Amino acid sequence: MIMTCIASNLDQIRPNQIDPAIGYGTFACVSRITGTFLAVKVPFDEASHHISVEQRIYERLSEHHLILKYHRQTVFISGGQTTTVLLLQFLEAGTLEKNLNTTRWMKRRFE
Repeated sequence: MIMTCIASNLDQIRPNQIDPAIGYGTFACVSRITGTFLAVKVPFDEASHHISVEQRIYERLSEHHLILKYHRQTVFISGGQTTTVLLLQFLEAGTLEKNLNTTRWMKRRFE
């Protein structure tokens, strides 16, 4: 509930509000929003159209215990440019690769 309230107040995000990137993918980088349990997914310039597709997927899936919670779309303002970004749940659990290789996950996969 508190995260939803914070997320609803983030109409725009600026570089001084986010921590260094915690992950990079093919289309975007993900950073934690300083002092919160929210993450922002910022697309690379050439892949900005992927954000709207991902947003629709999150909205269709709704909430699921194995999928990060999607809060909403907002904008990131940096260097005079405005980019559409996604606000997501931040989990302090490390990388997906690290977690998939844990004994706990390996046991769960084969149950």
